Amino acid sequence: MIRGELMGLNSSFVNDLLLKEVLLEKNSVKDIDASPCIADPNRIKYTAKIGRNLDDVLPVLFLATLNSRLTRDPVMLSFTTQQHNFLLGEKGGLAVTFVKDKEEIQYINDKVIELINKAIKYRLTNHMNLEKFIEKKKKITPLSLYDILPKTDCRACSENTCFNYAAKILTGEARLDACPYLEHGVIRRFVTPVNLAWSLDLSS
Repeated sequence: MIRGELMGLNSSFVNDLLLKEVLLEKNSVKDIDASPCIADPNRIKYTAKIGRNLDDVLPVLFLATLNSRLTRDPVMLSFTTQQHNFLLGEKGGLAVTFVKDKEEIQYINDKVIELINKAIKYRLTNHMNLEKFIEKKKKITPLSLYDILPKTDCRACSENTCFNYAAKILTGEARLDACPYLEHGVIRRFVTPVNLAWSLDLSS
């Protein structure tokens, strides 16, 4: 009994050590180069370098982020949230637009590292067929999302029609839980098959 418990502890300890070796530290974002946004000079755009190749985790991040695109050659992920455009490259390149100030740059960098670490953990502990879900997500359109909505046009989601709601979900302009007729999580599972429990607060 005791031996079994010790073996369990040892296994957990070994796993923690392995994760410590592969996870990124908060200060892993380097070479930050900031300049005014072209569209809004009062906002900042910046590029940076993350201290790790990301080719193995970008497919996971594609499945976990809304309004995202994944290219293959080179492997790059782009997504938009709250007017901020994000670009992550396979060699660790990072670019972000519409940033408020230097404090927000630091906040975003910390959250990006958090997101990447969640994807690393997911990659190490899950063995789902990513390619199958990637191809399925790439085929999602407003019409395919509309098919799972109630089609009542009740406006409870604040949109005039269910189709408008579907379209705005895919552009990141509508909340995933705004439809009162669907079970909680149905839309999120449809548009983001991987749930990394990650969010940004860029409302200010």
